[in-house]
Amino acid sequence: IEKIQRLNTQLSAANEELESFSYNVSHDLHGPVRAMNGFSDALISDYQKGLPPEAVDFLTRIKKAATRMDALICDILDYSRVAKTDLALQPVDLETVLQSIIQNYDNLRLPHARVLFNGPFPPVHAHEGCLTQCLSNLLVNAVKFVPKGKMPEIQVRVEDGPSGVRIWVEDNGIGIDPSHHGRIFQMFGRINEASLYEGTGIGLTIVKKGAERMGGSVGVESTLGQGSRFWIELPPASTAGHPREPVTVSAG
Repeated sequence: IEKIQRLNTQLSAANEELESFSYNVSHDLHGPVRAMNGFSDALISDYQKGLPPEAVDFLTRIKKAATRMDALICDILDYSRVAKTDLALQPVDLETVLQSIIQNYDNLRLPHARVLFNGPFPPVHAHEGCLTQCLSNLLVNAVKFVPKGKMPEIQVRVEDGPSGVRIWVEDNGIGIDPSHHGRIFQMFGRINEASLYEGTGIGLTIVKKGAERMGGSVGVESTLGQGSRFWIELPPASTAGHPREPVTVSAG
């Protein structure tokens, strides 16, 4: 038992060091990548007429690559923040969080998508910022992974789960083969071609880590071609009429 405990301590220290390394590297790369993006954009905008078509094509490719790299770095930084930041858990108004997300994302509103909130939504014991990020990722994915030319239709609802409030995000998208259900929550666990659906493969990893940091869990029910039903389960804000006390969850 002592050996297992010692190995677990060493593993936790190694994981913490690796997460810190990832954060620092990503943070240091952020500035140079954005500079590449900005300078290539300036060259295209200001000197396009004086450049041969091949040079413009190369600059356009540089800009697209820098944009993809910037999105990847941002997602890694988001994951590091979720994994490392101390979270103050307290009662959170779920409906307010959902309405805020819809207001901040144009592609979640008509005419781009139809999102239905099937309430009422009970308060949950969570961190508002972390919960917002988790639900934002699920909703944006629900809109993204829909066949071309099809109106995304998403329903958000809640039910009593085995150990808390289960929040469902259900879509009419392309669906996921059951053999890939475990993989999609892993870092860079992409299962669709990047040329068809943009993304970094980190969004669902952030959702899983965020839910776990808030004392909850995640899951999915999906069949290829028949849409997906993702869920986050979190502790309720109150138990038997007694409100939960605020608590801070420390990283590591």
